[in-house]
Amino acid sequence: MQFHWFNVLALRRLNDWVPQVRHAARETLPELASNSEPQDVADVLWSLLEHWSTWGRMEPADREAVATIASTAPVSVALKSKIMNATSGPAALVLSQCARLTSFDSWIREFAQGAIQPAVRARAFRWMFVGRSSWVIAHKWKWKDVAYCKGKLEPVLESRDLPASQPFIATLSAAMEDRSPMVRRVAAEFLIRELASLGENALVLAHKTASDPNPSVAERGNFALKQLNQNDASASKSAA
Repeated sequence: MQFHWFNVLALRRLNDWVPQVRHAARETLPELASNSEPQDVADVLWSLLEHWSTWGRMEPADREAVATIASTAPVSVALKSKIMNATSGPAALVLSQCARLTSFDSWIREFAQGAIQPAVRARAFRWMFVGRSSWVIAHKWKWKDVAYCKGKLEPVLESRDLPASQPFIATLSAAMEDRSPMVRRVAAEFLIRELASLGENALVLAHKTASDPNPSVAERGNFALKQLNQNDASASKSAA
């Protein structure tokens, strides 16, 4: 418990306004983590990773120090278990931040098909569809109307290609069978995006999506059917 508390204090100092304090915290963290139980370190990182992208004083070296600790095998496994089994809380946000760790690449499919929270499964499936994972590194203010002082904070993203996964059609079929409408909406989105490349499977999958019990998913399936009908009509006119 003592080392757990010291880890919390040291991690919070990574956003201290004094550069020397941040440097001292960065130098101390590896030793603290190595003398702590991996589960305790994972618990502390769980609380940090949810909102560390809003810590404006952190430097790249500070983030790298945290990433190095999170990348150690026992800590990574503990974080993976928390993300997979969390029934509530910021699991999807934590997963997004853990995506910067290459050790998580091989677990994306497990998150997509086995995580308890639908938001985690939806995010993992999305990454599998696009072949890239992404995470927020900061927030930047963007003006919409300077005269009226209107604007908003927008996330600044980094991303990385994922290793080759299962074929697109297999990923799509798995996402369409998910028990959550949140995940099936992601599947429907990518069905529409890739209609032209699905060949004879497109019509079957569009009908399946259109018959989904969730209205928002079914709406996307009906849109896919309309697109296919329009394409067929255009093809017929061209042939004539």
